[in-house]
Amino acid sequence: MTAGRKPALSPSVNEAMIDRHFARDPRTRAIVPDATLHAIRDATERARTLAQKAGRVADAIHASEMLTVAARHRKARDETWGVVEPALRGVDAAERRARADRDRLDAETSAPPPPRDAMGSILAGEIRTRLAAMSDRERRAALATALSDGDDVVMGAVLNAPPMLSGLTGREHHDMIRAQWRQARHPEALDRIARIDRALEDLERVGAKVIAYTSSLYSSDIVAGAETQERAVAAALSDEE
Repeated sequence: MTAGRKPALSPSVNEAMIDRHFARDPRTRAIVPDATLHAIRDATERARTLAQKAGRVADAIHASEMLTVAARHRKARDETWGVVEPALRGVDAAERRARADRDRLDAETSAPPPPRDAMGSILAGEIRTRLAAMSDRERRAALATALSDGDDVVMGAVLNAPPMLSGLTGREHHDMIRAQWRQARHPEALDRIARIDRALEDLERVGAKVIAYTSSLYSSDIVAGAETQERAVAAALSDEE
C-alpha cells in the first residue's frame, strides 16, 4: 500500500464480464442457461465481493492507532489473504470444471464416431485406399462432396486415421478438413467452446487481478523489514544465552 494512494480493484473483476459469454435466446435475448459459464460467473462474483471485503478489512487495520506501522501491514497481509483465499480456490475450481467441459466437447466433436465392427473398419480402410490413389484435385473434390452431402462414413475414414493413409499431405491439410467438418456438423458446440475459452480468459484475469489487488493492501517491504529486525533481535538474545 502506497501512502496517500488507496488501492483500487480492477473493474474487470466483475461478473458482468462473464455475462457477455452466455448464449442468448434470439427472440427474448434472455441468457441461455449454461452450468459451466454459471460456475465461472459465480466464482467471479465471489472473487469481487471478497476482494472488496479485503479492502475494507485493510482500511480498518491501517486506521488503527493501537498498532505500529509494521504491525498494521503485517496484520493487513495476514487478514486480507485469509479473506480472499476461498475466492481464489473457487476460481481454480471453476477453471478446472470449465477446462474439463471444454475438452469433453472438443473430443466429442473432433470426428465422426469410429467404426463399431470389423465390416465398418474394412470399409474405412478401403475408402482411405481409394482416396490415396486419387490425384490431389480428385481427392479434394471427393472430400468436398462428402462434406456437403453429410457423408460421415467417408469423413470418419479420413479423420479417424493418420492423414498419410488417405493420401493427405501434411497435418495442416488434415486439420483443415477436420475444422470444416466440425463447423458443418457441430456449429453450436464450436460456438460454445469459443465462448468458454473467452470466459476462461476473463477468469484467469480475475484471479491475477485479485492477487495483485490483495498484494497492494499492505507493504511487503515494511513487513519484510520488520521480520528481519525481529530475527536479528531473536539472534542477539540467543547469543546472550
